[in-house]
Amino acid sequence: MTRLITEEDINENLEVMEIISAIERMFVGFGEGMAATNTREDILSPQSSPDESGNTMSHLLKTMGGVIPALEVGAVRINSNILKWETRGGKRTKSKIPGETGKYTGLVLLFSTKTGELLAIFPDGIIQTYRVAVTSAIAAKYLANKDSSQIGILGAGPQARAHLLAFEDIFKIENVKVYSPTVKSRTSFVSSMGKESSVDIVSVDAPEKAFDQSNIIQCATNSLDPVFEIEWIPKGAHIGVLNRKEPPVEFFKKGTFDVFAQSWPKTKIYEEIGTVVREREMPVKNINYYVVGDESQIPEFSTSSDQNRGQVNWSKIPSLHEVISGEVKRENKEQKTAFYNRGFGTQFAAAGWALYQLAEKEDIGHVLPTRWFEQELQGT
Repeated sequence: MTRLITEEDINENLEVMEIISAIERMFVGFGEGMAATNTREDILSPQSSPDESGNTMSHLLKTMGGVIPALEVGAVRINSNILKWETRGGKRTKSKIPGETGKYTGLVLLFSTKTGELLAIFPDGIIQTYRVAVTSAIAAKYLANKDSSQIGILGAGPQARAHLLAFEDIFKIENVKVYSPTVKSRTSFVSSMGKESSVDIVSVDAPEKAFDQSNIIQCATNSLDPVFEIEWIPKGAHIGVLNRKEPPVEFFKKGTFDVFAQSWPKTKIYEEIGTVVREREMPVKNINYYVVGDESQIPEFSTSSDQNRGQVNWSKIPSLHEVISGEVKRENKEQKTAFYNRGFGTQFAAAGWALYQLAEKEDIGHVLPTRWFEQELQGT
């Protein structure tokens, strides 16, 4: 049977802590050569006209996936979204806008690697925030000082919420400082999270204040411009970022941090060109963009003038599974560490496995006949 699990089911039953062990097991699998991910594929096509405020609009079709043999699951994530680019608080941002129903379209298909059958279908929204936040928290677990108790967060959206919950499951947090350029957003975040979290959360009116005396700083924004300065990072602190544009250029330069790691796993990649199949190095980025029409109409590309951001040799940057194994580690309390959290498809397999185990145990969701999703004709 196949389970159809709704957003309401996930929101009411799944907690961040239930995903932590699955994501960590996934990274161990990568270290053992027993997990794989594919490159995220984004197809962007410009809308014929901007929105009512003149903001550029695009459609995004996004796919990504991966497998974890140890958990006997594989997953594919599919998104169909309308994007717009605008300026908020002096920062360029990229955001998704809902459809006519006021909701978004994103699905995860979870498969059994033992039988090939479809185990579950569920929306990706909550799982998306949890799989990213858990990865950041696991990185901090191994890279930050063990007694870290002061957290600074840049951002006040769903990712910031999930990160706070994930950090709270790993560290004994005493207080959290939150900054967002929108006063209403950060005020609302403090109010809502005060009901979900037991730690002291305060709003600050400048980004650098979130760094003051913080042991761990986490960026959780959708900014297309840098949101902090390197000199703000305190001695001995750990910092995490979620996209290549949140940090300043020097963030990626060798020697900026005593330890710098990333989430993207080292995995074997083969490509077919014509009739030749050959192995190649891990790609510099984990996203392939396919653009329909004039790319200058899509700010994702037209605003990327800083060429130095793409010049990092990622095959030489330690992956999180190397940090977990102890091959890469903090040597003393004074060192500064950093983590670049680049999302990939296998995280949905791990998080989906945790959700599926919970759903089976608690009978969550709607049970559908698996035969509805099967066919007699063999696919090529």
